[in-house]
Amino acid sequence: MRYTLSPKLHLSRLPLPTRVVLTCFVVMIQAALLVAAQKYTDRADFTTAGAQRYLHGEEGGATAKDDELLAGESEIEGDALRVRSPRKSTRQLVDIVHPHLFTVPIVQFIFLHLLILTRLPDRWKIALTLHAFGSCAATFGLPFLVASSGAGATPFIVAGANLVLSFVGVGLLLLVELWRPARATDSARDEIEPQRPVV
Repeated sequence: MRYTLSPKLHLSRLPLPTRVVLTCFVVMIQAALLVAAQKYTDRADFTTAGAQRYLHGEEGGATAKDDELLAGESEIEGDALRVRSPRKSTRQLVDIVHPHLFTVPIVQFIFLHLLILTRLPDRWKIALTLHAFGSCAATFGLPFLVASSGAGATPFIVAGANLVLSFVGVGLLLLVELWRPARATDSARDEIEPQRPVV
């Protein structure tokens, strides 16, 4: 966070070891995102109908009991989910959502702090930040609506897609900014307007 206090400093001017560490971090987060997507697609289809079937259940399916395993754990073996999907209980949804509500915003916080050190205009940084956290809130809030009423499956899929795109887009932007050399105009401006000391 100390780096973000200097408005003239950007990622390409960080020390080489720092840029290597940040590059490895961003790449590993992208790989983790791919694994997480595979985990979801093994349990449900990434479509409106698939989300509604997974969360709200199919007609004739029993409601999942509160004392069952976390959603999906009892369905890993075999194709039980594809045959008949019960509606997810509130307790199951809380068990699914609450760890993500701790981890995803933390990673977003790190990514978006690094975004501050890019050469994007401030309005784009603010827009991407609001987009990231808004899609996160919708992705982990809408499942409760879908499970209880069956409505909201389409916004849930849209929010999830936007959350993925946020991570991928910001991650790629960070990688480009980490290794793209500083422009001559940036250096000239910094000579005229030297960086303020960071305390």
